Amino acid sequence: MFKYRSGWLSDVRYQSYYQQLGIIKQPKRQQTVVGKILLAELLGLPEQQFLTNPEFEIGPAGKPFFSHRPEYFNISHSNQLVVAAIADVEIGIDVEKQRSMTLSKYQRAFTAAELSYLRSLTPTRQAVELLRLWTVKEAVIKQQGLGLFSAGPRSVAVMVPRMEAATYKQHCFAIHFLGIDTAYVGSLALNEIK
Repeated sequence: MFKYRSGWLSDVRYQSYYQQLGIIKQPKRQQTVVGKILLAELLGLPEQQFLTNPEFEIGPAGKPFFSHRPEYFNISHSNQLVVAAIADVEIGIDVEKQRSMTLSKYQRAFTAAELSYLRSLTPTRQAVELLRLWTVKEAVIKQQGLGLFSAGPRSVAVMVPRMEAATYKQHCFAIHFLGIDTAYVGSLALNEIK
C-alpha cells in the first residue's frame, strides 16, 4: 500500500505558513514546509502540529523516518512541485520537471542494457525515456536512504523497456510511475519484491 500527494509552492493555502515562518522568499525552506504539510494530510494529522513537531529521526545514511509511527515516507521536489508519499514498506520517490537531457551528457549513469534501449529510440522519445529512467534510479537510491553521488546512478539497473522493476546490489524493487502533471515525471520505488 502506498499513497502520495503533491502540492505547488505557489498554492495560496501555503502562503500563511510562509508568512508565519518568515520564508516568503526562501523556496528551499518552502519546499520543506509543503512536504511536511503533505505528509500531515496523508496521515490525517493537523498541519500546524505536524509542522512544529513532525517526530522525525535521521537514519545512519541521513534518510529521515518517523520515530513513533509505523509508516515509511519520502519527499521529492522539483522547481515549484513537491510530492510526498507514505507506505507500509520502505519507499523512495523522485520527481523531475520535464527538461531536455542529452544521452551524451548522461551516458555514464546508465547500464549497457539501458544505453542500448535509449539508443534504439527516436531523439524525441529518447529524451522522455532518459528522464523517466533517471527518476527511477533516483527513487531506488532514495529508497535505500542513499544520495545519488554515494550510490551512483549506474549501480541501479532498470528493467527496460517497461521500467516496472529495478535492481540495486542484488535487491529488486517495484517501480510505479506517478501521474502528477504533464510537465513533470515522477517515479516511486517500493521495498524489495519478495
